[in-house]
Amino acid sequence: MIISHQTPLSTERPNAAPIEIIGLGPGRTSTGTMSLSAGLELFGFGPCYHIMRVPNEQEAWRLWAEVIEGNDSPESFDQILQGYRSVVGSLVAVKPEEVYAAYPNAKFILIKIEKACDTKTTRDPSKWEKSIKKTVLPEYEIRKKDPEVDPRGMLRWARSYYDGYHKGRLSTQAKEAMEDHNNRIKKIIPAHQLLVYHVGEGWEPLANFLGVPVPQGPFPRLNESASYVEKVMLKATS
Repeated sequence: MIISHQTPLSTERPNAAPIEIIGLGPGRTSTGTMSLSAGLELFGFGPCYHIMRVPNEQEAWRLWAEVIEGNDSPESFDQILQGYRSVVGSLVAVKPEEVYAAYPNAKFILIKIEKACDTKTTRDPSKWEKSIKKTVLPEYEIRKKDPEVDPRGMLRWARSYYDGYHKGRLSTQAKEAMEDHNNRIKKIIPAHQLLVYHVGEGWEPLANFLGVPVPQGPFPRLNESASYVEKVMLKATS
């Protein structure tokens, strides 16, 4: 059920996490979540929570598995995100209604994948689809065939993400699945709190949206696919 924009929401609860910025892009490989995470920290909204940077990844995956399975109260998000000022990626993107209810005063960023790729600021969906087929989908297939080969402890969450949230479509209809995700986000988050953003656009749209000065130097462009292969796939196949 989609939360109405007029629904009274509040973060007035004990020990609420100090979340100010939430990135609701799909995460992983060529969507720019690691670059966005680095950019938010340069803006002063750090630390930023990204699953590939947390110190205890197995425990993190266990907690996020509980969230995606329905233990998604504001307090559940607070437990994981305590001490962070921002968060990006699939872990929150699959729970847009709940994370909006938990942090109704936050600003939200959607890294969108366009159907057309006619400027340098848009992301080529075919490139993104090829990327996930080289990284996250092979990893998931390895985990499903042999659950013991799961050093990161992410299989439980992944089942709900790939086969539940995306209904198994990422292997055959990835672009359509992401378009559905984007449309869902735009129906849930009020327009004045949502920036639809392409990492190639650089600092200015983010700075204007967040109400902060444009930093010196180029926007960080981290190679998420390479980082994923190095950290995850090599472990999965070793």
